[in-house]
Amino acid sequence: MLLGWEDEVRVQQDPELALRGFFVPDWWTGALPQGPLQALQHDQAPPRPKSKKQQVPDEQIGLPGFTPAPIPAPKLPTPVPDRPEALLPQLYDSAMLKARASDVATRKQTVKAVHFLLQRSGAAPTAAFAAHLNQPPFRVPGLVSKLQEILNLDGYEVLHYDRKNLQIFLDKSKLEQQFEVKL
Repeated sequence: MLLGWEDEVRVQQDPELALRGFFVPDWWTGALPQGPLQALQHDQAPPRPKSKKQQVPDEQIGLPGFTPAPIPAPKLPTPVPDRPEALLPQLYDSAMLKARASDVATRKQTVKAVHFLLQRSGAAPTAAFAAHLNQPPFRVPGLVSKLQEILNLDGYEVLHYDRKNLQIFLDKSKLEQQFEVKL
């Protein structure tokens, strides 16, 4: 790459050696290009080129001797019962949960939170967790702390909140062991 040449004799012999500035496109300075577009008024739009639609064949071309597998019907989500006690009745009726959360509303909220985490293999982001429990996201740390008081027994961490990554984790095996239920 040659950055510049100041010898006038050589520049006259080879005009490519002349000093030039960087290339500046027309759109950069807002200048209109020379040609038929300059004649257009500002309120007129340039004529649009006619698009040629490609004809799509009715059948997809396939490999000879190969029949594609049928596409399965989409799997509809199973309806979730409106009552949290119907989600996990064995946990809701657990003597340990009744002792740890004597208030019915707290027990229902705990079962709803556990069911949500179990559906997601024991982990969920705080935003999704808050949306499922109809809580604003800024209340998730307090809510998780309340749920930890109920679910975490004897130093076993059944429910864990990762504040750095904003994730909530549930250990299903510890939950089953501590509350003596099979989920």
